[in-house]
Formats: sequence, C-alpha cells, structure tokens
Amino acid sequence: MKKILVIGANSDIAKEFIKISISKNLYLYLALRDNKYSSKFISELSLDQKSNYKVLEIDLEKNILFENYINDLDKSIDMIIFFSGYYEKPEVNHQKISVVNFLGPKNFILKLIKKKEFVNLNKIICLTSIAGDREPNYNQSYSRSKRDISNFLKKLNKSEKKISFIDIKPGYVKTKMTHNLKLNKLLISKPQYVAKNIYLSLDTTKNEIYIPFYWKIIMLVYKLIFFKKSE
Repeated sequence: MKKILVIGANSDIAKEFIKISISKNLYLYLALRDNKYSSKFISELSLDQKSNYKVLEIDLEKNILFENYINDLDKSIDMIIFFSGYYEKPEVNHQKISVVNFLGPKNFILKLIKKKEFVNLNKIICLTSIAGDREPNYNQSYSRSKRDISNFLKKLNKSEKKISFIDIKPGYVKTKMTHNLKLNKLLISKPQYVAKNIYLSLDTTKNEIYIPFYWKIIMLVYKLIFFKKSE
C-alpha cells in the first residue's frame, strides 16, 4: 500500500485529492497546521475510523519544530505532496507569503532528505502556480515565492538521484483563497478537476506538470510577448 504524506491537507484541492486517494486504498498522513482543527477536518471529509489515514500536525511557519515533525514521521512513506500555500490581496504580510510558499517547504525538504531512514521515499511533489512563470521583475511576493520554489525543485532534480521532485503548476482554481479575485471564468478549474489530475500524475516521470495542460501554452505565449516587449 502506497503511503503519502499530505502537507496542507486542509486546502480545497487537498481535500478533493484525499477523497480520491482514500477511495483508491492509499494510506495518507494528513498534516494540518494545527491539530485543534482535526475534528472539524475529519467531519468535513466524512472520514471514518476504517479509512486509511492518520492526522498529524506540521506548521511550515515553525521552522524550529521541523526536526521534531520529521523524527515523528513514518519512515516508510513513499511520497510527500505539499498542498500548502498562502495568498492575500493586497499583499501585506510578505514574510508569511514567502515562508508558507517557499522557505517553509524548502527547509522542510532539505532537512528531510538528509535523513537516511526514509528508504522508500521516491517522490516529492509541490503545488506551485502559473504565477511563478511571470517575468522575474514582476513585483509581487506571491509570484516570486512560487517562482523560487519551482527553481528550488529544478536544482534538487539535478543534485538528488534517489528522489524525483515534481512541480505541479495549477492555473486559476476556484477555491476559498481565490474567491475575491476577478478571474477569467473560461480559464477557471474546479478543485475536483485539479485533484483528479494530481492523482493521475502520482506515477509520472515528468518533473513539471501544468493543470490544465493548456496553461503551458498560455505561459509560453506570455513569455514570448513579454520578452519581445522588453527588447
């Protein structure tokens, strides 16, 4: 049975992924920022005692506790997926945006891959964003943090041989984090759709995946237009 650690399990996309994965008989370790929300979380997902899951606490803003979190993990986990993310508009808390989206996952991964006990761990997946594909000079903390985590994953894929690092870039998704944004309705995906595609990507050999796939084309066109204007 495949064992997956889901970090940021309370996100809208993560919840849909959990429903799918539980139904497919995967064993999930569901990491919440604070365990005081666990009862409500379990109730919302209608998880019963027979389901293959365990709720944990992992707060990506508490770097000082990362060693404890990692030491308490099941050493036989096969995969880790970071669904964690933070967005606000207007951007005020730049430090939190950077920590939750980039520095937290980065430091957690660096500490974990040094542990030789995780002999089954073969894949680490991070949900980033198409926002990270914006030009380097784009002055927004969220976009910058997503670009930074994507670049970090690319570097790890060059240096680490035993673990694959997968960058999943969703486009516009209708979630509680984006409900106040004015997004193009024709380009908005539902969390269920994104979660299904993430599940279908668990055995991928690709290092970068856009969901839906057409966002890769859109961002390529965007870059061509931007660089042409900047010449």
